[in-house]
Amino acid sequence: MLLYVGECTPYHEGEGGFDHIEMVGGLAVSRDSEDFAAWCIPDASMTVHVYQEPGDTFIDAVLGGLEVRNVELAS
Repeated sequence: MLLYVGECTPYHEGEGGFDHIEMVGGLAVSRDSEDFAAWCIPDASMTVHVYQEPGDTFIDAVLGGLEVRNVELAS
């Protein structure tokens, strides 16, 4: 799991609909494959990338339980 601190832009619907984007708990999550997911948490100024081994359920666990709070960006 990688956390990138800084302003981010949430993923959004593409021209032909949602391309590899699914809504999970109000977040637009990009899932280009079963082994990778990425999303932006704009309120916390954080982009999250999660990788997992093929067939694992780690991404679903992170999506269901990750809380990002008290993030303060340095000037």
